[in-house]
Amino acid sequence: MSNPGPAIQQINPSSYQSLGFAELTDDIRAFLKTGNNFSNAVNQSSLECLENYKDFAEIDDEMIKQYLKNMDWERFKSIESKADSWVESLPLKFPDQKSEINFIVLRDILQIGSGYRVELKESNGGKRGAADTILYGCLGSYISGISFDADSLIRSSIESVSEQFQIPLLGKEEPVTQIGSGSDSKPVASGIFTISKPSVLRKLAEQIVAILQDTGRTLKKLGYDTLADFIIASIEEQENFGTRPSAVKLADSLCREFYAFQDVYTFRNKPLYLFKKAQLAVYDLWLRFMKQDRAHFGFGDCDQLTIFADNVIPTMLIHYKLIKITSERLQNKLDNQQELDCEEVSVLRAASVVVALRIVDFCKADPTLVGGARSGLNQANLDQYWWQEGKEPELRKIPRISFKQTVYF
Repeated sequence: MSNPGPAIQQINPSSYQSLGFAELTDDIRAFLKTGNNFSNAVNQSSLECLENYKDFAEIDDEMIKQYLKNMDWERFKSIESKADSWVESLPLKFPDQKSEINFIVLRDILQIGSGYRVELKESNGGKRGAADTILYGCLGSYISGISFDADSLIRSSIESVSEQFQIPLLGKEEPVTQIGSGSDSKPVASGIFTISKPSVLRKLAEQIVAILQDTGRTLKKLGYDTLADFIIASIEEQENFGTRPSAVKLADSLCREFYAFQDVYTFRNKPLYLFKKAQLAVYDLWLRFMKQDRAHFGFGDCDQLTIFADNVIPTMLIHYKLIKITSERLQNKLDNQQELDCEEVSVLRAASVVVALRIVDFCKADPTLVGGARSGLNQANLDQYWWQEGKEPELRKIPRISFKQTVYF
C-alpha cells in the first residue's frame, strides 16, 4: 500500500494465474455472473468432488460419529467463543464504523500465505506465521496513515508491502567466487563481492500487491471508493435490508466482483467452489457488528455459510482420522511434509467441507450427539472451533498442509 507519489509499476493481470489466481472457464464466469447462493455451491461441488476423488481421499462416517460422541462440548463452546477475539482486540481507534469495516474486509481479502508459514517464521525469528504477518502489515499500514481507498490500493508497490508486512525481498548475502562464465570466468578473492538472490518470500509480496492493485481497480470500475462502500451498498440493495440482511447474499456479491475472492477450480471436468475468504469476511463482519448495527449486519443466515476451507482445517481433520487418505502418493507427500499441488490441496479442502456438512447433518438427525451444544451448531462455528483449536501448543506442532501457489488461503 502506498500514499500518493511517483507512478507505481502495476502487476500485469496476464501474470495473475502464475501468482495463484484462479483460471476462470466460461462456465465458471457464467456462474459467477448469474448464480446465487454460492455457499450452497460450495457444499454441492465439494460433495461431487469427493465422489470423483475416492482415489485421493474419503470421509469416514463412523469415525465422525465416534468423534462427536467423544467430543467435550463445554470445551467446544469455550474455544469457539473466542472466534471474535481478533476483531475485538484490535489496538486501533477507528474514526467511524466504515473505516473499521474497510480494515476488516481488507485483512480478510489478504488472508493468504499459509504455504509460506515456515519461511515467514524463519525470517522473523518465529514471531509471526501467515495470518499474523497479514494482520501485522495491515495494522502497520493503518498506523502509518496509509489510506485503504481504491487509489491507494492501486498504487501499492512491492517495496511498500515489503516494508509494512516485513517480508524480505532478498535472501541472505552469498560470496561471489568468480566473475563471468566458461573460459571468460575469473576468480575473485573471498569477501570482496557478495550477491543476494530473490527471497522465496518475494512471491508472497507479489501476491499481496496483485490482490491490492486488482481490488483497487475493481472498486474504481464499480464506482466505489472503498471496500466498505461496496459492502454497505450491497447490503442495502438486499430486499430484507433493515430486518434480516443475508450473509450468503453478501458473500455472493463479494465473490461475483472481486478476483481475489473467486476461489474456484475445475478438476476432472467438474467445477469446485470453495470461496473461503469471502465467507470469512462476512462472518467477521457479523461477529463484530451484529449487535451494534443489526440493520446491516444482523445476518439471519450465518448458519448457511460453509467452513472457511484453508490448510489448517484439513490438517486437523486428517489428524482426527475424519478424512482418510487413499492415495499412496498423497500420503507420502504428507508424511514427508512436501508441498502439495493445487489438485491435491483442493480435494482436501473440499473433503473438510464435506466433514463439516456431515457433522451438521448427523447432529440434526440425532441431537444426542451434540450434548449441550446442539443449539446453533453450524459449519461456521465448527470452523472457528477447529481453527482456534489448531493454535493450541500441542496441536500447533502438527505439520500443516502446504501450498504456496494460491491467493485464496
